[in-house]
Amino acid sequence: MPGKTKFTMYQGSTFKHTLTYEADGTPVDLTGCTIVMNVKPNTGSTLTFSTITGHITIIAPLLGQFRITVTDETTAVYTWVSAKFDIHIEFTN
Repeated sequence: MPGKTKFTMYQGSTFKHTLTYEADGTPVDLTGCTIVMNVKPNTGSTLTFSTITGHITIIAPLLGQFRITVTDETTAVYTWVSAKFDIHIEFTN
């Protein structure tokens, strides 16, 4: 289900944001899912954060909740001002 949201990520600061994935207002069970977030800065290469890299954690699978975390060490090297992102959720079935 497509959706839109805005994030503010400050250079040199840890970024944490929790999202809930819902379909028609009902949380989607994320048990066993892989979540990938591709960040496309206005300059530079695409960045990939995922449950595999440890940047995304499913914190309440039955409630559809997951958290994106990017450390201050990682954001310290970002020189871009804005970016677009997509989040993909891959289900095991």
